[in-house]
Amino acid sequence: MFIGYDEDYFSIVRFFISWILMFVFTILVLVFKIKRKNAQRVKTDKTGAFDSINTLRFYEDRIVMENKSIRSRGELKYDQFHALMESKEYFIFYFTANQASLIKKQDIKNLDEFKNFIYEKFRGNYKSI
Repeated sequence: MFIGYDEDYFSIVRFFISWILMFVFTILVLVFKIKRKNAQRVKTDKTGAFDSINTLRFYEDRIVMENKSIRSRGELKYDQFHALMESKEYFIFYFTANQASLIKKQDIKNLDEFKNFIYEKFRGNYKSI
């Protein structure tokens, strides 16, 4: 069925308006589905990880990650990370090529001191984006 037909002739204006409306409707449906799936994922999270706070402590040879609400603790040595990338607002620590953790720069108390420290630890695996 072509929406561009009106009685026995083809209307190009009607055709394009119909396609634009269908495109907008499709985008709205996709956005709604994504939001609904994300809300469902947060609701069904039994661990409480979505609303919890992770604390990272940086030592000379390792990073210690803690989450008190889910009673979790882990350590990683700097050479176990895949890479470190820095954007305008974040430090992005890559555990693997596909798994990363973000740290907001505004959450770091002494940013210049932290930058100097972390650059030294990730020399050769650091990239600014």
